[in-house]
Amino acid sequence: MGIIRDLVTIGGKLQETKLLSIFDTGADYSVIRPKLSNGQTIDEIGVNEYLPESVSIFLPGQTEEDDAKWLDYAVFDWIDIAGTRIRNPGFVILEIGDDVLIGHEFMQDIGLQLDMKKHTVKQNRT
Repeated sequence: MGIIRDLVTIGGKLQETKLLSIFDTGADYSVIRPKLSNGQTIDEIGVNEYLPESVSIFLPGQTEEDDAKWLDYAVFDWIDIAGTRIRNPGFVILEIGDDVLIGHEFMQDIGLQLDMKKHTVKQNRT
């Protein structure tokens, strides 16, 4: 597993905001906090599509005997990562330590690579 932190810019219906994101190859989902460290809420950015209790996940520490948690999901206009704008990114809404967490499936889908030696995120443009 690998983790790198880098800035991303998320654009919504109302405005855009630059946020520190964690890129985590061990995370199954991409996540955004409902209230960001800069004081904004995701509603102030402008969510394109809001899907309440639409994602079922097991949180760390849960066992198979525990019920999965149903969490809300938000889709924004775009996100800029490593110089590339991706349309309609979706995130599970969950209170976490970082503003944004980008999971491995999202990274694979858009062709992101983590350079662990340089601690950078780059777009695979092949």
